[in-house]
Amino acid sequence: MRFYPFILLVFLFSCNAKDQKMCDCLEAGDKLNQLSAELLVNEVTPSQKAEMEKLKAAKAEKCKDFQTMSGEEMLKRKAACGDK
Repeated sequence: MRFYPFILLVFLFSCNAKDQKMCDCLEAGDKLNQLSAELLVNEVTPSQKAEMEKLKAAKAEKCKDFQTMSGEEMLKRKAACGDK
């Protein structure tokens, strides 16, 4: 019974804790979006194409755990990451 308050505190803090994997996913998506926006207005070079493929793969890897997450849950986790 002495551990009950400790467990409760851990649970409460974990509910509001930042999900670093989600934050990494969002950051990877932001990088991909920035490069995509740049490439829409300029001619794509082979090195830019390679960078785009690298960013796509990084985003896919970092976001794979969130593919089936509900929109509501995703917004909650995104808010915990800050201004993303």
